[in-house]
Amino acid sequence: YVGEDSDLLKGDEWNRDGYFERRQIVELNDDILDICNGTWDSPPDEEDIFRVKIDSKIESLLKVYAGHDKSIIKDPRMCLTFPVWQRVIGIGDNVCIINVNRDVDAVAASLMKRDGFTMQKGIALWHIYTERASKYAKDYPVFSMKYEDFFSGNRSEILKGLADFLKIKTNLERIAEQVIDPALNHFKRESVDSATHPPVSVIIPVFNNVEYTMQCLEALSSNTSYEPYEVIIVDNGSTDGTGDFLKCLGGDVKIITNEENLGFAIACNQGANAAEGEYLVFLNNDTIPQRGWLSELVSVWKGSELLAVSYCILMEQSSMPVLFLTKIARYTIFTRGFIQTIMPLIE
Repeated sequence: YVGEDSDLLKGDEWNRDGYFERRQIVELNDDILDICNGTWDSPPDEEDIFRVKIDSKIESLLKVYAGHDKSIIKDPRMCLTFPVWQRVIGIGDNVCIINVNRDVDAVAASLMKRDGFTMQKGIALWHIYTERASKYAKDYPVFSMKYEDFFSGNRSEILKGLADFLKIKTNLERIAEQVIDPALNHFKRESVDSATHPPVSVIIPVFNNVEYTMQCLEALSSNTSYEPYEVIIVDNGSTDGTGDFLKCLGGDVKIITNEENLGFAIACNQGANAAEGEYLVFLNNDTIPQRGWLSELVSVWKGSELLAVSYCILMEQSSMPVLFLTKIARYTIFTRGFIQTIMPLIE
């Protein structure tokens, strides 16, 4: 049960059939954000969200669901406002979370088309929503899937898994055929000539420091125009929020999870073994790739007999940008066939 038809958001130019968000839920979430001097596209600080107390209004809205065996509340704003709802909903087996994550570039392209945002702003919003959703969901049973799964050949299997998760016998595949319009998946990656643009695998070993990983991925998405490339993250047994954050990532990101820290070299080799690219780029998670970085790396490599190509690092020292040539390269690109044991490249 999602609400009465009259209470659901009506269709518009982007989706003529309407939405499954309940209007009163959306309005209350907007009120919560407004109290914090924020909006859905200008998220307030988490500390401000936690201070909002409107329990009686939430309790009133939830009464409509009381007579139904299973109910769904859908609104992306819940990624920001959930701490306010959690005080009323509580923690227990009667509450679960379905996390549908969409490719970051697809989200940014959609927001650009619909709201006129820049790609950078769309990507930044995606990271904020994803990070907070991951953090708030950790106390509940979670079923994670990608938005793109609705249009893939694996849809039936994934929806069967969702039905099992929800403990229902409903044929979700049949419902999906009725309500999902493939035309709404308007974002498509353009195909490129592999002869002029060989595929690249960007491998990022990580251990803790989730804020660095988020910053790195945001810059990677914003500043990488080269196609095609894939991202492989090897989590070396992180003990902070890295694991929860990585579970929420969608798109072309591959995740390898180690139960313990196996070291930088082994993590790099794991990423290399999983890579499908012709070129392999090893990237530290505390770097912030700049615009055009990958295109420049590949252009230096192509047509040469070099074994590896590496970048210098621009570091900040006393507020003065300094070009610093480090002995341990942060960006390193290898071609397949040369990888034995990955060690930092010495200049």
